[in-house]
Amino acid sequence: MITIKKLLKRKTLLVEKRFQLEFIFTVVIIFLIAIVISLLNFTSFLSNILPQAAIISTKTRIILFLISTLIILSVAVIVTLVYSNKIIGPIPRLEKEIKEMTQTNKYHCIKVREKDRLKHFIDSINILIKKLQEESKN
Repeated sequence: MITIKKLLKRKTLLVEKRFQLEFIFTVVIIFLIAIVISLLNFTSFLSNILPQAAIISTKTRIILFLISTLIILSVAVIVTLVYSNKIIGPIPRLEKEIKEMTQTNKYHCIKVREKDRLKHFIDSINILIKKLQEESKN
């Protein structure tokens, strides 16, 4: 069974807590607004075409719909957390290593996981670091 820890290979999911929580909150709010608007449109549509007795049985279905929506929302929060971690995860290490290099004038390439979303960006930084290493040798 694949766990979140195996999927991420990081010790913590919330690396930059404030940013990640704001990101998750934004996704959840957008999702909830879309669900509420859809639900209001659906119930308005049903009240125009169905008799009152049928609408009462439909309320049970709406409750089931809300429960399934909460389950989907929970999955969306987890996926958003994992995805935001892939974006934000390398940043603290990147900041630390760049700060260390500027203080010591000893340049080295920055390691990055293959599945990190910033891999291409960090690879570009590594190219710059290699050029700085070559210039410092001359």
